[in-house]
Amino acid sequence: MITLYDKVGIQSIEFQTGYNEVSVKCVVTQGRLTYTNELILNFSDLNRLIGKIQKIMKMNDLLSYFKSTKLADGDDLYYLNNKENQEIEIPLFEMNEFQPLRQIRA
Repeated sequence: MITLYDKVGIQSIEFQTGYNEVSVKCVVTQGRLTYTNELILNFSDLNRLIGKIQKIMKMNDLLSYFKSTKLADGDDLYYLNNKENQEIEIPLFEMNEFQPLRQIRA
């Protein structure tokens, strides 16, 4: 059962050009249970996630906070590391409209 206290705290977002998946490392809190997790999203859900983060954080351009690195194979790696910044928390029920999420527990 999802309650109003269930939330996802975003720690980092990473994606690589040439791939169709986005890795979101987060801390999920459900009731008294808290666990680290990695969500695998598609780019449509990444856009939804960025929109929700921008709305919650009251910012206009979250993408400007992403950094990039050129990889040896020529692809670019884009990442947002939020561990030292303000915590981004999204209520779990707001992710209901996403495609079925794949979770990789760490």
